[in-house]
Amino acid sequence: MDRLIAIELEDLRAALDWGIANGEAKLASEPLAAVGRYWLSVALAGEGYERFANAIERLEDDAPASLRSSLLTWKGSYASDFGRITEACDLTSEGVRLGRASGDRTALAFALIEESNAMRQAGRIDDAADAAAELEALISSEDRWLALRALQNKAALVGIRGEYETSARLTQELRDKHRALGNRSAAVVSGLNLAESEHALGKTERAVVIAQETLADIKSAPTRFERISVVGASNLIAYLVALDRLTEARATARELLRRHGSDAVHFGQITSALEHLALVLALRGDDARAVQIAAHADATLRSLGFEREITEKATRTRLDVLLAERLQSDQRTAPEARGAAMSREEAVALALAALEEPSDCV
Repeated sequence: MDRLIAIELEDLRAALDWGIANGEAKLASEPLAAVGRYWLSVALAGEGYERFANAIERLEDDAPASLRSSLLTWKGSYASDFGRITEACDLTSEGVRLGRASGDRTALAFALIEESNAMRQAGRIDDAADAAAELEALISSEDRWLALRALQNKAALVGIRGEYETSARLTQELRDKHRALGNRSAAVVSGLNLAESEHALGKTERAVVIAQETLADIKSAPTRFERISVVGASNLIAYLVALDRLTEARATARELLRRHGSDAVHFGQITSALEHLALVLALRGDDARAVQIAAHADATLRSLGFEREITEKATRTRLDVLLAERLQSDQRTAPEARGAAMSREEAVALALAALEEPSDCV
């Protein structure tokens, strides 16, 4: 299977490169838009993003608006995966505009799906809801895929609004449907979303079980589920910290940072994990490094336009309260400045150094 994928990948690259090099960007862009998230499934999300960016730049002026809409939306989808939420909002909104102008229902529906997701992550809930409502109006009884994505959007939006019971019910329904259809990737994502809903309901032990089961399930295909595993591991750290299971939280963070800490494409998710880790460090009394890592995480998430959701908000609130109780504001000023100025590599190195030290956590 790996050899087959490698052959197909090289064929795809050759076709795309030939089209761009020979002034046939439109010809090359059609299969690029068709494969969509393929690059993510083979752990080449960075290459996928660059190929969409290159295709958009080279696309002929007379190319169909529907094609340009799809390319922009896919680029926005990858930007969202990287945690670059402001960029994702801009790209998907332009995708929606072109989708409407094109009259292509499929292109518009896809753009609305990704715009709603990006707006939700940016905390622009009314905009996310507007996109979701427009999407629902487009769906017919035959649009099974669109109906499932609309259900996913609805579950996420009601969760943001605090309707956690409804969100959990809808997410469980979505997970069951994907499992019945054999949509393994979508079922995995639904599983992690369900864990989030359970945690929001205060059922954190249940959230841990779901997250651990889901992460164990996808270990059989680590490349295909790379991004999902990073998101799931970050969330799991938060659940374990919430339960004061600090030894397990440290072990999960150590494994995550060793494996993916240097991956630029997972920048947003790794930053979120670092913030959860800062709380672990604060709880074990390592205030100096906790302050620096927390400041780095906050500055980075702000720069990405990332709006914390309930799990991240709970961690940040508990972290801020704990540090404020322990340190005066003037004691935090210098380490916060150092942390905010840190590069990703420096922050990850500092975190790993802390994690390699013996701990009396329980």
